[in-house]
Amino acid sequence: MQKKPFVVIEFNAATIRVCRSVVRRGRRAVTHCFSFPLSVSWQDLPQEIRANFKNRKLRASSAVLMLPRDKAVSHTWVLPSNNAEEISQMVRLRVLKEYSGLGKEDVVYDYKITGTDKEGCAQVVAFLLRKAQILRYTEVLSRSGIVVRGVTLNTAGLLNWLESLDSIKKKECGHRVFLLNADDRSFDLQLLAEGKTIFSRSFHVAEADERQDTLSKEVKLSLELCRRQQKAFSGGGPEADFCITGASEKLLGLDIDSWLGKEFKAFDPLEEARSYLDLKSPANGMSVSYAAALGLALTGSYEGLDLTPPDIKRENELLERKKAFKRWFLSLTILFFFICSVFCVSAEHKISRLFDLKAKLAASAGTERALDILLLEHYLDKEVLGDAFIMDVSRKLFENTPSGVTFSSLDINDSALVSIAGVAENIGALTLFFSRLKSESSFKDIKMDFNQAKEKQDGADIKFKISWQCRR
Repeated sequence: MQKKPFVVIEFNAATIRVCRSVVRRGRRAVTHCFSFPLSVSWQDLPQEIRANFKNRKLRASSAVLMLPRDKAVSHTWVLPSNNAEEISQMVRLRVLKEYSGLGKEDVVYDYKITGTDKEGCAQVVAFLLRKAQILRYTEVLSRSGIVVRGVTLNTAGLLNWLESLDSIKKKECGHRVFLLNADDRSFDLQLLAEGKTIFSRSFHVAEADERQDTLSKEVKLSLELCRRQQKAFSGGGPEADFCITGASEKLLGLDIDSWLGKEFKAFDPLEEARSYLDLKSPANGMSVSYAAALGLALTGSYEGLDLTPPDIKRENELLERKKAFKRWFLSLTILFFFICSVFCVSAEHKISRLFDLKAKLAASAGTERALDILLLEHYLDKEVLGDAFIMDVSRKLFENTPSGVTFSSLDINDSALVSIAGVAENIGALTLFFSRLKSESSFKDIKMDFNQAKEKQDGADIKFKISWQCRR
């Protein structure tokens, strides 16, 4: 289930309906459901759409466009194959034959396989629409600042709405149902079976005194055409229930049972979807039907009947790639700044440590000064390489150096050989220093260069040079 807000804009008859749904607690809830009349010219329609969206505090950067059923041509074909690839080729050839004067890029179509007979032939219901008709609507929405993410017919919404009813309502309607969607003067009759549309017909009733007779004649004609088609294909099948949804003044006071010959069930889509509604903007204009728009909004999908032109699909894919690249670039930028901030904090700590050593070096003398020079020289190596060996040797050397002994040089090479040179005030201080070094377990092979350790006149210092190997 897509978690993004799903906005449906339905053009039908003389009104525009808008429904918006979002995912809450694992299910879709409708937050907006309203309509407004097409009372302005086609050129001024984008401003009208923006004004109605603004008045109802609805922001939509993209939406699914739902067109009236009568804008498309529907066909029911029996094709001598049950292979999906072969059926696709057959449908394409039928479409090109239907619109022989147009190129294949100028026709948009979609089809569904609704069943297979005993001989293995497939029954296919196809909907065909000229691309120019679609672009006329998409251009209006584009000028309104809305990107069309998909195009479908209200047939898909009606099918989805019926499928979204709870199990009790599904049981009342059964697996085969005639659904008459009354929308003021426009009517759509669908035969739905097992979640598929196997028959679809739309008609209009003019403003006339005989309109009730006209309505009954059109419904009876639609039912007869559907029954003949189904009888020719599958021998008739089980009798379907008759359900009515939508709103129309022409149905008020009309004795439907008399010319229908059976009882019917009436559903109010807003009432039936009450548990799914969380309307921030109350629905109005109840003289129109919200069944199709609600059906699509509640399911958040239009894949059941997709009439989106290929070039719009390519534009949407390119737009999604750009958005994905922007999200990736933003994440990379945030990560880069985070790493830089961590590095800056670490560098600031190391620089502070260096300044501390420098200050300590300036205030020290003698042995401490020699050790601090060593620490300062090897500090960066220790921080970068993580080797604490030099620090450990320097600490032990400092702890074992008695008073009266100072260093003039100190060096530690890569093989852990330590060499020191210095002076001692007397032979006792030098002997004590040498014995302490030999007592350290980590020092081995301690040697003193006696040629450099030579006692001079009274009061003179004794120079020495000592080396040893350290155990790592």
